[in-house]
Amino acid sequence: MKVTSNKDGWNRLKRSLLTQQQKEVRVGWFPEHVYGADNDNLQMAQVAAWNEEGHETAGMFSGGMPAPPRPFMRVWYPEELKQSGDAKLAFQTIALSAFKQVDVGGALNPAGAVFSNLLQQTMVKLNTPPNSEATIELKGFDDPLIETGQLASSVDYKVVVKKRGD
Repeated sequence: MKVTSNKDGWNRLKRSLLTQQQKEVRVGWFPEHVYGADNDNLQMAQVAAWNEEGHETAGMFSGGMPAPPRPFMRVWYPEELKQSGDAKLAFQTIALSAFKQVDVGGALNPAGAVFSNLLQQTMVKLNTPPNSEATIELKGFDDPLIETGQLASSVDYKVVVKKRGD
């Protein structure tokens, strides 16, 4: 008995992925996402980074204490992506588009909506480490990444063509 291997489909998928890898979904906050003139047009991406990494000034709710890191993007969000049926389906749709040699851009937009929604949910669900007692007293509740909800509700996505070196 002779067994042969047909790798045509796999090779087609690899070629398609290589030619279409110029596009990607970026999820987060973009230059147009600012808090407004009353907050000196502070970039939302900066506030997200402060929350992600922790910061010394800790904003107006610090009580003089540094805010601890709350790695919602590096730790909790990837875990949510792994567990989400919608995210798995989005990844499968992207891979299937590449396999069929269809422009993956058509699959990236719905995927971006899924991914940005999942990041919003991650921010709302996060509850550790908790806020300090001073922060809870000032805010009136203990939800570490939510104050007004503006940061979470502003999570967006863009399908972009990668630049050389990205």
